[in-house]
Amino acid sequence: CKFTSGSAGTLESITIYAAYRAAVSNVKCAIFDASYNLLANGTTEEKVVGVDQDGFLTFNFSTPPTVLATTVYWLAWWCDVNFYMYHKAGTVNQKLYDVKTYNTWDDPLVPDSYEDREFTHFANLLIFHSRYSLESNHLNKPIARGIKLMQIAASRPPP
Repeated sequence: CKFTSGSAGTLESITIYAAYRAAVSNVKCAIFDASYNLLANGTTEEKVVGVDQDGFLTFNFSTPPTVLATTVYWLAWWCDVNFYMYHKAGTVNQKLYDVKTYNTWDDPLVPDSYEDREFTHFANLLIFHSRYSLESNHLNKPIARGIKLMQIAASRPPP
């Protein structure tokens, strides 16, 4: 999903909340600029997630990418099986997706479609230790296989 960064820094990780029920899956994340270009060092580690996963997953960047203050980015989450993600109604084109076979990230990313949804995830800045987040207490809704992009709405300081 699309988000506007609150401050500049280097991104340490992306944390998402997901529920898997049927199969073991491969999952990874990335960050793209407003024009869908992959940032330098913008891909995270890949994880194998087991059956009955229901909770937060953190994906680390091997070399943290740099983000600028008040700049639009897209956070992407991609897995190779169907999954559930908590969401609620969002603003127009807040989420986009690209349905394709799980492999390497496209650069640039070419969206198949958009949806008006908000999701829960965090982008953790290494330098400022800031965390951007959406609140989540949403219904569990299925989303088809493909690249999922989530919007981050607001900035808050660390606890």
